[in-house]
Amino acid sequence: LSILKDAGGAPQVVPGGFSLTAAGVTARFTSRGVEVGDWHYALIAPPGPARLPERLGRRVVYRRPSGVTEWYEAAEGGLEQGFTVTQRPRSPSGDLVLLAEVTGVAGLENGGDSLVFGPLRYGDLKAWDATGRLLPAAMEWDDATRTLALRIHQEALAGAEFPVTIDPLLSLPAWAGG
Repeated sequence: LSILKDAGGAPQVVPGGFSLTAAGVTARFTSRGVEVGDWHYALIAPPGPARLPERLGRRVVYRRPSGVTEWYEAAEGGLEQGFTVTQRPRSPSGDLVLLAEVTGVAGLENGGDSLVFGPLRYGDLKAWDATGRLLPAAMEWDDATRTLALRIHQEALAGAEFPVTIDPLLSLPAWAGG
């Protein structure tokens, strides 16, 4: 997940967590999740207790007991989000699923390979294993529960070397005035 803007700085300590800014776009990180303006994103599966974010160099990191690390950093292309998954899923389906609740921005549109939440576009999903082999991944939106699933099917994971990285993109398109 990246805010496509200029490079930002290091994480700043704010009450209850951290913030990162890229070209005037600020994301706030607390135990409740991530906020960019009115957009709120909170990983809810794999399940685990709410975690406080940590600062690790230029990154803000959420370490999950399930072997999932959710990370954010200001990079040349903007504010980037990624997930590093260290172990195979234990779900009955065998699929690797990251499930997040997304709230605060009305007007969701399905843009084919992306979702548009107000002025924010979430898309360009990529995933790869420890060898760099690309893995097919899918985004699934459930309007009734306002949840977003990032999924890699069991078949794609069959020969995957862990850790696996999942990397969507959050952008502010030029038409949004970002």
